[in-house]
Amino acid sequence: MKRSAGAKPGSPSILIVEDEALVASYIHEVLYESGFAIAGVASSGIEALTVAGETRPDLALVDIKIAGPMDGVADPNCVGAR
Repeated sequence: MKRSAGAKPGSPSILIVEDEALVASYIHEVLYESGFAIAGVASSGIEALTVAGETRPDLALVDIKIAGPMDGVADPNCVGAR
């Protein structure tokens, strides 16, 4: 398998939402080496919304079971409604 030298110009940016640091690091490395730009890494739903607002990623790769009041499939508009 040929490895990329990192993010290619114009490549989609991806936000990684994962609460396990080792897993997040591995995903970051694989995506970056595959040529994707990394918009950021967040470990909770609230942090993910903040990073997404700041970086405007093209795609978010989200773990379904993450720490905090919001899981990976929650509607951000309903976080306080639970």
